[in-house]
Amino acid sequence: MFITFIKVCSIVAAFECVEFQDSRGPYKTLKECEDRARVMALDLQRVIIPPVEFSYKCSQQLKQEYST
Repeated sequence: MFITFIKVCSIVAAFECVEFQDSRGPYKTLKECEDRARVMALDLQRVIIPPVEFSYKCSQQLKQEYST
């Protein structure tokens, strides 16, 4: 399972970045995660004033096992 993260950084102000975590996942495949990252970036372009740079990562979610 993969969780999608998008990072948006201002090109004008160095080190001004915001990270967004997808609230719809996790996704079964890396491709689904990457597809969701593209959709998130397109949605964010509508509300964030340019110039900005987008990057993404798909982190693999590890199952946690609990002992009783």
